[in-house]
Amino acid sequence: MEHPKFSFDVFLSHNSKDKPQVIRLAERLRAAGVRVWLDEWIIKPGDDIYLAIERGLETSRTLILCMSPNAFGSEWVGLERSTVLFRNPSNADRRFIPLMLADCEPPDTLRRFKYVDFRTEAEAAFEELLAVCLAAKDKVPDVQSPNKSAATGSSRLAKPLPDKSIKDSTTSQSKSGKKPKDKNIRPVKPAEASQPLAVLEHKLKGHNACVYSVAISPDGTWLASGSDDYTVKIWDIKTGACLATLEGHTDNVYSLAITPDGKTLFSGSQDETIRRWLIDTRETAAVLQEHHHSVLGLVVFDDGARLASCSGNEDPPTIRLWDTATNKLLRVIKDEGNAVVWSIAVSRNGDRLVSGGADNKVKIWNVANGERLMALEGHSDSVNSVQITPDGQFAISGSDDKTVKIWNLEMNTCIGTLEGHQGVVHSVALSPDGSLIASVGFIDYTVRLWDRNSGTCLQVIENEEMFTPFSVAFSPDGSRLVVG
Repeated sequence: MEHPKFSFDVFLSHNSKDKPQVIRLAERLRAAGVRVWLDEWIIKPGDDIYLAIERGLETSRTLILCMSPNAFGSEWVGLERSTVLFRNPSNADRRFIPLMLADCEPPDTLRRFKYVDFRTEAEAAFEELLAVCLAAKDKVPDVQSPNKSAATGSSRLAKPLPDKSIKDSTTSQSKSGKKPKDKNIRPVKPAEASQPLAVLEHKLKGHNACVYSVAISPDGTWLASGSDDYTVKIWDIKTGACLATLEGHTDNVYSLAITPDGKTLFSGSQDETIRRWLIDTRETAAVLQEHHHSVLGLVVFDDGARLASCSGNEDPPTIRLWDTATNKLLRVIKDEGNAVVWSIAVSRNGDRLVSGGADNKVKIWNVANGERLMALEGHSDSVNSVQITPDGQFAISGSDDKTVKIWNLEMNTCIGTLEGHQGVVHSVALSPDGSLIASVGFIDYTVRLWDRNSGTCLQVIENEEMFTPFSVAFSPDGSRLVVG
């Protein structure tokens, strides 16, 4: 009897230019009794490609990364993200196997792994690979994973919560001279209520692919969404109507940020650029081109004078600060190692910046000089999203390890772990008063609302259409929640 965990023994991660060689390998593995996930065989016309790949990764025991010059080109940031779950040594049920298809120089993140040399497709190399795959199969048994599709929606929050802070409890501990304990907050069930905290108001349809990022205007009248279809759309929050489609990017739009006056929108893309859009005219005012890989995160400082951006697989990964008036680059903050920086947030006074990355760490930076102040450890997998509370005392992070963590930035310690998601937490957001946390589960298709003070899960929003949520944002007045 198969254990309800894995539907596939092997997931073949590869570049499309290597398809002929990869298909030959897949056929040999299948003939040997290995259940292979190969896009060519699994994804059917009309399927959401990105979603199908993520589901395949989630339900595969072993990831075979087919290494070649093609693989380590422009698509490497996406490939690297897919390997994180399998490379983590704490995931005992998973196995990661680098397979060299052609002469290439593996990036630093892979050099510590022994690879199988499959350049000549020799029988001995195949037998070596097969033995590892079968050993992993014997070790851990398997399931079937539901197939679900994607959509976008906005909800109205029925009852915004009052501001509740954990400052009092941590302050009393620090005064006694004792370091606060890293306690886990583990909610059991959502709080029962006569009416849900959030109710669906609109479903905004118009994009032709995944919506990676959403942002709401300061006055709460419109929102922007960035998509896999290379466009940014502007929506009327009250009516749900699409007001404009902004075209110009030549690849996926991963990140968005709006200036405090609501007159300018910035978008970051896999095409390695940041575009500055004028809301009144819907035109591109400038293209910022200093990044050398996908622009994954954007945030505008509260003074509106600066913009921060983070990028993908640059060497080393960087966070860049820009002058929003002149579009000039002010500073480059270089992170050590080769871990992708997925997300950034800035304190309201603009003195500290928080980042989350593929090295499982939440990092605190001095904005004035670019110095790293602290690296907070506690997550066991990639940190996808970070936020800072309005008072600047706490940070929130969402991770591939299925958890949301709350960090005390004065004590540099984790003071709470919110558990409940059944898979990757792709994005987190804070209500304007910092009392409420929203998190989106990429694998379990849910949005969860948490009381930041108690760690209680107040509501689990389940998608009727079973779309995979990527991003979440609160309106400035805390009355609405937008999920992309």
